[in-house]
Amino acid sequence: MNGSARIESIDALRELRTFLCALATKISTAIDEADFEILNTLNQLKLEYLPHWQKELRQREEKLINAKLELKRKQTFEKSVGGHQSFIDEKKALALAQKKFEEAEDKLKKLKALIPRFEKESYECRGILQALSNFIHIDLPNRRTQIDQMIGSLESYVRLEAPIGADVPADADSPNMARSVQLPFSDLKQLCISLRQKNPLRQSSLSVTAGKPSLNLFKNFTISYEILEKLKDAMTNKPGFSENDKLVFDPSIENANSIYIEQTISITHKEIKLYIASTNIANTASNYLICTIAEFLKEYPALKDILFLPEKWLAILENNTVKTIFNANDDLVYNCTG
Repeated sequence: MNGSARIESIDALRELRTFLCALATKISTAIDEADFEILNTLNQLKLEYLPHWQKELRQREEKLINAKLELKRKQTFEKSVGGHQSFIDEKKALALAQKKFEEAEDKLKKLKALIPRFEKESYECRGILQALSNFIHIDLPNRRTQIDQMIGSLESYVRLEAPIGADVPADADSPNMARSVQLPFSDLKQLCISLRQKNPLRQSSLSVTAGKPSLNLFKNFTISYEILEKLKDAMTNKPGFSENDKLVFDPSIENANSIYIEQTISITHKEIKLYIASTNIANTASNYLICTIAEFLKEYPALKDILFLPEKWLAILENNTVKTIFNANDDLVYNCTG
């Protein structure tokens, strides 16, 4: 062996990476749609169909009782005057009322049996979807990182093996290319979506306790003039909350060197406006802490410009500075490429 390798097409790895990115986006969208359909169907069953047939049953029961009373009244009257009517109309009305009552009774019975069954099966289905979501948001990014490293290593090898005077691609001017790979926009957007899904403020129930944030790694945080200039127009439309409102944070931020801040609103606690957590998708807190924005800013005043981003914006902080900012539509507003 001559100690060299035959490298025919690095582009094949790039194509694989692009395919994985596109696949992750499609599957993530499908998961979101399936999850929405499950929740929407369950809400319809419990909040629309169940109250409807409960009301129908009461109304039809009243009509059945009235039909019986009407037939009884006319029979009693005819008997008192010695008449011999057949009461065909009243009997037809009673039969129709009885049929409709039984129909509502049957619908309600089946609905009450269906709801717990659907809840059980939807819980199992959402468990499968969550496992698939973890694969998309955790495993696939790891695979893409491995591919990035492979591409960087192969390109470095090709540069080393290239004969003197050979043409070298313009984008291959750094021997450390594999160590300075930047995530493409599609990956950044997927990261933003994943972080939003992680936010517990979107849950219908949330348990929090009072606490004091500890962001020792961000004590020397600074926001550059470049970022402030980029945000100048956006900051003219500041969010409708003040330092007296509250923020919820994941205690794991104490040891994280990369965190994200999302401007959001809790479903059940309207005074909660912000969520802060580690950018580690796999990290899921078992408990959350809460404090006022004023208490937070007292410890970390330099973070004020980031806390008061426009509604639904999300910022990622890393190494004492702003790394990435997304707007409410998950569009990239700022990304540090350094």
